[in-house]
Amino acid sequence: MARSGSSTGAPAHPEDFDWSSWGGAPGGGGGQGGYTRTVTPEEFEQMFGGMGGSGMGGGSFSSFFDTLFGGRGGRGRSAGGMGFDATQMAARTPAQEATVQVTLEEAFSGTTRVLQLADGSPNGTRLEVNIPRGVTTGSKVRMKGAAGQGDIVLNIEVMDNHRYTREGDNLHTKVPVDLYTALLGGEVQVPALDKTVALTIPAGTQNGKTIRLRGLGMPHLKHQDKRGDLLAEVEVKLPTHLSAKEKELFEELRKIQA
Repeated sequence: MARSGSSTGAPAHPEDFDWSSWGGAPGGGGGQGGYTRTVTPEEFEQMFGGMGGSGMGGGSFSSFFDTLFGGRGGRGRSAGGMGFDATQMAARTPAQEATVQVTLEEAFSGTTRVLQLADGSPNGTRLEVNIPRGVTTGSKVRMKGAAGQGDIVLNIEVMDNHRYTREGDNLHTKVPVDLYTALLGGEVQVPALDKTVALTIPAGTQNGKTIRLRGLGMPHLKHQDKRGDLLAEVEVKLPTHLSAKEKELFEELRKIQA
């Protein structure tokens, strides 16, 4: 077989080896299908100069193949022209998904969750995940390559709240207002998620009227310095136990309105 110019009979570099007598190799005559055969120890010595690297210019058997087939980092290409990329292999690993429930208050301020991954270690790997402000049901939190397990995707579910109904970044709430304040006007206290504000009720406010309080809703997920609105629906509360005097006064009012 043909040899390279090394004095020991082994190629100094992988690219110096003459593959012409090996079917299917670059420059060889083996055709597209190529062929295989068993090499003798002498031929092996001629090809690689021994595993100690004496005939490879200070290299080694493994470094020969690292150079020939692209190296451990996967940045090169094999003799067949097929590249190997470890990051591409990781990208093909299916993502693991889990559903995480958070309260509306947690969605407002942001929160964390601790996941325990079953990765073969004695107690599993504990992973703390940050859930940003403004998430809503259907939001996804993705952790790329978490703990060597491929991507982990958390599907967020915001639980219902007894006080607020959410629509996008806006919140709806009902505000109880007594009859006299609804008739004559006044102020009531309205609790938002982060503070309580005074709401002015105009005289003659009808039951079911909605008053918009701007900037007191949920934070925008992608623009957290901005917030939606709080929509306060007036819920007029009628007196139930009238005294004789109160009944008399209401009778007079009815006569005036008639």
